[in-house]
Amino acid sequence: MDDSGIRAEAAVEVPAEAAGDRCPRRLFTALVPPVAIRAVIAAALPGGLGVRWARAEQMHVTLAFHGAVRDVGALVERIAADAAEHPPIRLRIGGASSFDHHGGSVVWLGADGATEPDRAELRALASRCGASRRFTPHLTLARVRRSQAASALAVAAAVEPVEIVVRDVSVVESMLGAGEDGRALYTVVARPELGGRAGAAWAPQPE
Repeated sequence: MDDSGIRAEAAVEVPAEAAGDRCPRRLFTALVPPVAIRAVIAAALPGGLGVRWARAEQMHVTLAFHGAVRDVGALVERIAADAAEHPPIRLRIGGASSFDHHGGSVVWLGADGATEPDRAELRALASRCGASRRFTPHLTLARVRRSQAASALAVAAAVEPVEIVVRDVSVVESMLGAGEDGRALYTVVARPELGGRAGAAWAPQPE
């Protein structure tokens, strides 16, 4: 797993165009906390409540969802160029909340800039990547029935806040139902650096 994995050490950065754009891939761009931070958050989520908590390797902060993408190389080049225009961001993860979703609730931790300049930078980065105007940076912990929301929120509220410095973004492929227990399987396609050199993150493999 690599540290994005979203399948962290297991996710492999794979240039999609090595296979030649044969079919669209479901992609999103996200910030992925370090493995150790996600492990601590996951360890704070108890069993026994009937809640299907997110696994550590699935935890991330979505910046933008791109849908089905055929020209993955072009998308990665664009995201790399966008990332190059923004410095690393200090992110504060903590503080529980929820929103309604398909008759249930999504319980999450806030994941916003630690300072006002960081918050502004995060929103500017998300906008460049394609976020909606309603962008609310968060790290999803669970999707629950409304009857479970109060207890899940209480657990999330007890997670100790933490600050990290984010130095890159991850372009991630999502394969619904392909992971363990029918969960989504996430694979990192590229990880452009913030403040890095545009174009440096994408290198198609020879056919």
